[in-house]
Amino acid sequence: MKIDSIVLKNYRSYQNVELNFGDNNLIVIIGENGTGKTDILNALNWCFYSDEPHLSKRSEGKIQLNLETIKNSKNNDKADINITVLLKKSNQDLINFETKNTFEINEDRDRGLKIPKLIETEKRLIYVYKNGENAVYYNDDAEEVINHHIPRDLRQFFFFDGEKLSRYYEDVGNVRKHILKISKVSLIDEIIKKLNNIHGELMNEIKGDVDKEITNTRDTLNKIVNELNEAYAEKEDLENELKSMKLELNSLNEYLREIPDIEELEQDRDKSKQQLKEKENIHNDAIYSKNSLIVESLIYCCLREPVNEILKSIEEKRIKKEYPPLIDEELIKKALEKKLCPVCNKAIDESKLKELEEMYQIYSRQTNISNILREYEWRYKRFGEELNRKLSELNDKEKEIKRIDEDIKEINNHINEIESELKKYSDKTKTNLKQKIERRNHLESQIDLINRKIGAINKKIEDKNRAKDAFQNKLNEYLSDLKEYRNIRSQLNFIRHSVKILEKLKEKTLDKIRSRIAAETWDIFSKLTWKKATWKGIKLDEDFNIEIIHQLGYEWSGQLSAAETQLLALSFVLALHKISGFEAPIIIDTPLARVSGKHRENWAESIIKLIKEKQVILLFTPFEYNDGIVNKIIEQNHPKIFKLGINNSETITTVEEIT
Repeated sequence: MKIDSIVLKNYRSYQNVELNFGDNNLIVIIGENGTGKTDILNALNWCFYSDEPHLSKRSEGKIQLNLETIKNSKNNDKADINITVLLKKSNQDLINFETKNTFEINEDRDRGLKIPKLIETEKRLIYVYKNGENAVYYNDDAEEVINHHIPRDLRQFFFFDGEKLSRYYEDVGNVRKHILKISKVSLIDEIIKKLNNIHGELMNEIKGDVDKEITNTRDTLNKIVNELNEAYAEKEDLENELKSMKLELNSLNEYLREIPDIEELEQDRDKSKQQLKEKENIHNDAIYSKNSLIVESLIYCCLREPVNEILKSIEEKRIKKEYPPLIDEELIKKALEKKLCPVCNKAIDESKLKELEEMYQIYSRQTNISNILREYEWRYKRFGEELNRKLSELNDKEKEIKRIDEDIKEINNHINEIESELKKYSDKTKTNLKQKIERRNHLESQIDLINRKIGAINKKIEDKNRAKDAFQNKLNEYLSDLKEYRNIRSQLNFIRHSVKILEKLKEKTLDKIRSRIAAETWDIFSKLTWKKATWKGIKLDEDFNIEIIHQLGYEWSGQLSAAETQLLALSFVLALHKISGFEAPIIIDTPLARVSGKHRENWAESIIKLIKEKQVILLFTPFEYNDGIVNKIIEQNHPKIFKLGINNSETITTVEEIT
């Protein structure tokens, strides 16, 4: 089954819009929040079931009739909301479903308002068979026909909100009840109920005037049956109470998981403030060291130019060979004293000695100058090296201060984040959190208590069933001797035997369905999630609630992230669609609301496969639509794409088909 078209006239922000989907299996609708995207979901629900389950809290109680239509109406004018949905079945039959609400516009002159008053509602369904024949149904009959194709109790499996998908099981309530309807197993319950009613009528045909013992046995048996029915009813009440408590507990756990531990936050803030203080002290010490280095380097910086000039001058003299040569004064003195050449050991004549004496006097003074120059050259070079060392230390210190500044900024940001988080929780909120924690503890203890009560009732039911069988056998023995009751006895035995077979068939069928749904859900989920080694399978309990099993054997459902929970719920829904055989399309509003990373890619692959089997309508925000994952889906399926906008007065949604 596909939605061929939707016509919206005067419904909320839609004044006169027709969405033609045709035979496409993928429909994409893009709209900013507030443009009426979710109202498409609500329109379908209003048309089929006369309610709007996807209304936001702000929209509840708001006028349903289009505001622009009200504005342009006069006193006592009438205006209609029309929602028409054309469905096309796989066998080519057509279902045209129309809901019309007629309003009378009354002016309230005192308040200056125009008040629409609902005066008439009509539903009409035209079923057009592929051979051209048709049948027309109105109001309750029309709803009954649409319920046959898209049951009201099962609509959560067809129309759902991606932002709420992680809380899916809270919304659908008793999943088992819906599974029974989908699988037609509920028909077995109806047959069992009718057989038990017939059994009771046959029991009443046994007259007490035949044998007092027979009457007593019959009455005792009826009493046991009544007590059994009461026990089953009490058990059902307790199980419903248990389900309600578990849902509330799950809701509390989800709420509290998203709320940080305030005491832990405050401890983190205090610790961060202490770290900040320590960092600021280190920062102050670093600034002091930097300033000291600047002072120490100042004299070096001031003398750097003249020192460089001196070193340059010395180097120039060395290059020009104006640098006085070094002589060995001791060696010359020894030659003058002994009058012998220290190299060849020959005597030095007087003229040469005199010449050597004169040279010694000249070069000895120059050597002193040369030694002084070399000493200063060494010192000035050390001066430059010291200056470079101090400048390097100063540079390192500045880098250190920069790192400390970054640390201080990071700590301050962390403190601000904590302060901002703590500001969200007033003393009243903290008290409320405490109450929620206390409520959670109370629910946990009550759930344990109810489980014990159910255990006791199960024991009581077991005992009563044994007693019932014993008295039934006793009654059969009495009746077997009476010809007039042989037929009744045969009928009673047949009914009891049939009921037992039907009950076994029901449980066997449910076990088979449970196993198939679990296997299919696991097959889909294991492909959607990127954690391939974390889980090893999925189980469904008696109420068809999902339990995901960790590789180590633990039940792990409560530890899933929001995205994983959403993917698990989506997997469950897709498995139901596949196994149940329902033709109805799937409509998902904001499907990527809580899905990120690798999960998006896997989600896209799953949707691409689903589109091959049935019509899928996806309602995206522009942010979601511009995701590369969405482009992948679109490229492979060539969908019909509609873009929602809003007029200048913000009262009418506009629709543009993108080609």
